[in-house]
Amino acid sequence: MECYIVINGEEYLIPSDVFLANERIISKYMYNNNGKNYLNINLMREHGLFDEIIHIYQTIKNYMETYAMNMAAIGMFSTADLEFDPLVSFMKIKQELNENEKKIKTSEITDDDKYNLIYDGLRKLLMLNEQTIKNDEFEDNKIR
Repeated sequence: MECYIVINGEEYLIPSDVFLANERIISKYMYNNNGKNYLNINLMREHGLFDEIIHIYQTIKNYMETYAMNMAAIGMFSTADLEFDPLVSFMKIKQELNENEKKIKTSEITDDDKYNLIYDGLRKLLMLNEQTIKNDEFEDNKIR
């Protein structure tokens, strides 16, 4: 099942493996709009489900790291963009994501700032997922 998330007005596909790993919570906060399923992350926030949002974020991060490593290892990328390397692209954002995760664990920032850091990380990871799908050598992998 395809499910999307809207962050800062932009729509991103949640990888199917991530959806399956988090199906219980995503299904509970999913809505349908014009035939497409969306995760209502703002409703999750309103209900105080920060730990569940963090879990979805971490699942996406782990998925993207594994996907990027696998694509790089077997060279199944760079068909659309000859300059794109999924692993290099992931590593560029990983350091920032790790620093933001450290900030989130401290009490020095507000809850709003914590959510904003998570949303920004989700956005970057899902943008990388879209770029990776576009550069996937195998056409049938584009449904991820």
